[in-house]
Amino acid sequence: MWWTIALFIILCVLISVLPWCRRQEILWLFVSYSIAAVPGNAHMIYRCGKIINAFNISGLAGTIVICAGLFLLLTWIEQLAVLLLGRLIWPEQEAFILEDPVKEKAERKTEEYEKDSEGEEEIYELPCYRR
Repeated sequence: MWWTIALFIILCVLISVLPWCRRQEILWLFVSYSIAAVPGNAHMIYRCGKIINAFNISGLAGTIVICAGLFLLLTWIEQLAVLLLGRLIWPEQEAFILEDPVKEKAERKTEEYEKDSEGEEEIYELPCYRR
């Protein structure tokens, strides 16, 4: 378990130093820890053979299902702990919202139109019909 503490400290130092991680540290901590913790979690599941044997599962498919379940449970618990600690370290974060690109483009066009039409009076000419 010492590797999880060391990994957390190293990632916190890297995230606090890198300029593109500013104000979105929790997002970067989640992504980087998710990737970096996979080898350690896999090794921990491998070393916990007694837990897997306690289920009395014979066969490769049952063993794979039990290992995958324990791996996901371990990863979920670690992520909760890491994100709670990260939130204590960096309490103020920018909102990370994925926007709809079509809506964003329409808003940009509206802003450009409003910017172009500022200060100008619009004159509508009525069509003249001759008889």
